[in-house]
Amino acid sequence: MKIRRVSKVLLAILLAAFIGCGTSNKAVENTVVQEAVVYVELQGTVASVDKYGNVQTDISVEALAEAGYELGDIVTVQAGNINDPAPYVSTYSDVNRGNLLINLSDGKVQLAINYGNLSERGGITVGNAVTLNLAKKGAYRAEYEVRHLTESEKREDYPSDAAFANFREVKYGAISSHTLYRSRHPASGDAKAPYAAALDEGAGIKTVINLADNAEEFAQRAASSPWYQKLADGGNIIYLSMGVDFGIPDFQGKLKTGLQYLISHEGPYLIHCNEGKDRTGMVVALLEAISGATIADIKADYIASFVNQYGIKSDEERYSIISQAIVDILQEINGGIVVNDRNLRQTAENYLTGTIGLSAQELASLKARLSK
Repeated sequence: MKIRRVSKVLLAILLAAFIGCGTSNKAVENTVVQEAVVYVELQGTVASVDKYGNVQTDISVEALAEAGYELGDIVTVQAGNINDPAPYVSTYSDVNRGNLLINLSDGKVQLAINYGNLSERGGITVGNAVTLNLAKKGAYRAEYEVRHLTESEKREDYPSDAAFANFREVKYGAISSHTLYRSRHPASGDAKAPYAAALDEGAGIKTVINLADNAEEFAQRAASSPWYQKLADGGNIIYLSMGVDFGIPDFQGKLKTGLQYLISHEGPYLIHCNEGKDRTGMVVALLEAISGATIADIKADYIASFVNQYGIKSDEERYSIISQAIVDILQEINGGIVVNDRNLRQTAENYLTGTIGLSAQELASLKARLSK
């Protein structure tokens, strides 16, 4: 990683006193001499790309801080075919869905798209050059403070075990009781996982659609939960290692595999990713939509994860911003056409058959599984 220094400019604002104009020479004493702040350009390379398409660079947090970059700044990012401004934030949800961002991961600068695969969309691969330049100091700070979410790992900070584990039954539209559930990862190894596992087991889960893990992660995590491992040993868990970009073939192919697995197995079903809010929220919204749920139902279920995990209140500005995100996703899969209660079911069905590739019979079987 290289830091290219830019010469500093000395800005002097001289207030002169002119004899004969009635201005005292004492004004010279009040002259303000300021050194203009010029931020350095940071140059590095792409060190790795994770399974979600997030791009890790070799630019360190120390270099970023030394250069004067702070949370809420707008930074111009150059990498691959990307040459765009991006806010420096803490996490993905600090920006709108589909927007570019920079944040920190393992002490290094990471480039990402919220709900997107930056590597694929930006043509970025390991070894590519990365350049960062400060575009607007603090220009995103107010927006960041509205959006930023903080999460506690302490059970006492939550009103219930279910909120702590982001666990709940999904029962909108024609979905039958005790059929479909969602939660955080019940075997992730964090403080919340045992609570999720206990609630999932108590619900009598027979089949799990794990959207998050790859084979190695699955093997390591399953071993941390006897209940989860037992289900795995019985062949009742599928792990998909899905990203969050529903617009790319990888996501679409894995979703098809997961839904076909659900069709061929008995419920009750559990759908989970890591936190149970983004990928889980997208998949569950589609199942709710084909089951006759309303827009209000889907928004309520989607935002419940953020209420559970981050304590968001309905009177906060970010409540409406976040709850609208799932509607925007549905509208995008509908070709940009506004989605309402009249066309919601058809929108989801068209996506599952036309884009995902389920047959008409598979779609009918999926609905039947959920409405038993």
